Amino acid sequence: MKRMQSLLMLGSVLIGAALAGCGVFTSGRSDSVAAVRADSSRVATSAESLLAYHAYVKALSAADWQKESELLRDAMVKEAAPKAAATNEVQRLRLAVLVMAPAAPGKERARALPLLEQLERDGQKSASRLLNLITLLRADLVERRRLEERLSTETRRADDLEQKLNELVVIERNLHDRSRPVSGPKKP
Repeated sequence: MKRMQSLLMLGSVLIGAALAGCGVFTSGRSDSVAAVRADSSRVATSAESLLAYHAYVKALSAADWQKESELLRDAMVKEAAPKAAATNEVQRLRLAVLVMAPAAPGKERARALPLLEQLERDGQKSASRLLNLITLLRADLVERRRLEERLSTETRRADDLEQKLNELVVIERNLHDRSRPVSGPKKP
């Protein structure tokens, strides 16, 4: 499991580095450093740092997710008023990534799609550099939900079939028991 998480993180960082290298998602600041944690002193300003954050939150436990959620919300409150819209967009995207994490409670995960859809609409209006990443995350979430629904349907179907099979086994036993001759006293 650790190896898989390491490979996922490495893949996310490599994709981010490739995107950053193409010049599609440049930060506009030469000193930008990818921030991973919500309480970092630097705000994530690039697709690379958002992908690293995505890899980070995917590996969180439920307790760590709760702490990260509180840290991110505090950071968003501190930055809300005086900061530029781009910073707000990055923090809102970080929040969407956080609520998409496997450790997020169900009611929080339900907030991910509306957050991403709003970010996508806002990004289209402002020609955001992160629009492609937002669209990718939204599409990934929609596909994940479709697959989860399909898994749920297939699991219910398998449970129904197992129950029917168990009922057939009981019927077969009853038929087998009826076909046995009743042993009575033996005649000499």
